[in-house]
Amino acid sequence: MALDFAELAQPRYRWSPGLAWMRDDGIVWSRDDSLTRYNLAREVARATARQALAETGKESDARKIATAKAVNAILALAQSDPRLVVRAAAWDADLMALNTPKGVVDLRTGMLRARGAAEYVTQAARVAPAAGPCPTWLLFLDQVFMGDRDLIEFMRRWSGYCLTGD
Repeated sequence: MALDFAELAQPRYRWSPGLAWMRDDGIVWSRDDSLTRYNLAREVARATARQALAETGKESDARKIATAKAVNAILALAQSDPRLVVRAAAWDADLMALNTPKGVVDLRTGMLRARGAAEYVTQAARVAPAAGPCPTWLLFLDQVFMGDRDLIEFMRRWSGYCLTGD
């Protein structure tokens, strides 16, 4: 049952030593504080219990399989499944990646790409970068720094550095 759980949990759940269970909401990974992993483990246990009942016809066997003890055992065993285990150091490891609701911006190149399942990011900017030029920002810089091109370039670069984790 733990193997079945790992197969189903693989896209959405990971386990890390020191961090416990993490859940992917499509934008960031966060601790599974709402214990949604138990729902998935319970579904696996119930499906296995139904299968056991169909095969053996013994209701007592099915009841043993679908217990809280079995659900906890599924989760305990799944913590060692290599498909689910992520080293703690893998979380937020790329200091030059800015996660946004639309994807990940590579701060080295400025390119936006879709976030992959193996990108373990726990934070995201609230907004995604706009496509195309940013005239309001450029006008603001020009007005504040009175057209000083060198200072404007420095402030643009400095603002970009502030986005990094480095």
